[in-house]
Amino acid sequence: ELCSDLQRDFPYPFKLRSSLLKVRDASDLFGDNGDAWKQMVTIVDSFIQHIKSAIRSKSGEVDEMSQSAMKNGVQDGKREAKMLEDFDSLQWFDNFLPKQDQFIANCSTKFSNIYKDRIDHVKKEASECLRQIQDDACESTPAISSLKLHLLEMEELSHLESALKTDKGLSTIKTNVISRFREHIITLEGTTKCDINDWKIAIEENTGKGIVITTERLEQGLREMLALHGLDEKSNNILKSARLNVESACAALAKNIYSLLKSKGHYQKKAEHLHLIDMFGKYS
Repeated sequence: ELCSDLQRDFPYPFKLRSSLLKVRDASDLFGDNGDAWKQMVTIVDSFIQHIKSAIRSKSGEVDEMSQSAMKNGVQDGKREAKMLEDFDSLQWFDNFLPKQDQFIANCSTKFSNIYKDRIDHVKKEASECLRQIQDDACESTPAISSLKLHLLEMEELSHLESALKTDKGLSTIKTNVISRFREHIITLEGTTKCDINDWKIAIEENTGKGIVITTERLEQGLREMLALHGLDEKSNNILKSARLNVESACAALAKNIYSLLKSKGHYQKKAEHLHLIDMFGKYS
């Protein structure tokens, strides 16, 4: 009956522990009592080798998955978490192997450490992206694109919290990064308001260099807003408000220029505004 239980459960190694313990205990007690019991010892040893081989194969699958995650990122956090947990749950089988042949606990630790290293890598990369985004001397668009990819992976990594038995709060990593990201967006909105004011002053005073500098700052801000769009609804609303401020300032200027050009006289002012139109032609 015990051997029948083993045969029944063999395709499902997670269910084998109870049956295998019973058979091993019986084998240890009666293994020397006649040929029939010695045959059972042989059968038990055969089962153990089959299970060991099956778990070795599973170990190879999990190893391949973890190496891919380290190199290319976590693609499906739920699936990968389940595979890690399923493999980790087989550690009991090490007790059925000679000490020198035990491997499951070591492999499980190895896989867990690979994913923890990946998490640390993503966190460092995300922090560097945020630094570049907040650094006026750096081109922010590539860093924004990279950070969005890291945020997608962080969502997948959050599913691994239970499998990795970590107390680092994986589920909060993405939230913390988004919070810092949003702080930058709020700062950008404030900077844009200042740039709009400086732009208006430069146009009013007709300072050619000042107009070029402030226009380029607004242009750069608009490009960054476009790249930042898509983080979440709250951030999108802040960006929309900042963009509308720029569009409103441009619409007001266009309206003033149109009114001036339709009026009589003011030829000097009209020439200045025509020159403005020509200058703005190279901006989007």
